[in-house]
Amino acid sequence: MAKAKHQSLKEAAKPANRQLKRAMKSANKGAKSVSTKSKVSNIKEHIEKFSDDRKDCAGIWLLIKHDSSKYKTDEEIKNLIKAKGYETLLGEIS
Repeated sequence: MAKAKHQSLKEAAKPANRQLKRAMKSANKGAKSVSTKSKVSNIKEHIEKFSDDRKDCAGIWLLIKHDSSKYKTDEEIKNLIKAKGYETLLGEIS
């Protein structure tokens, strides 16, 4: 009798388990799409914010500030950071 009761409870829980699995899958899809976006909305602001505290940001900020006509877009700034070899900073903004 206990075994039959266990089986009926297990069968009753199946629809709820399916709904839970679907909800988890949709939540994971949303999380993946968020993680592919840039962590920093404005790269220049991020670099300027940390330029007083970090040497890598200070060096990049000086280049951006003095050659503002050369480094207008985020892609140009990312290329500059790659060229200088600041992988930590690149990881933060990518």
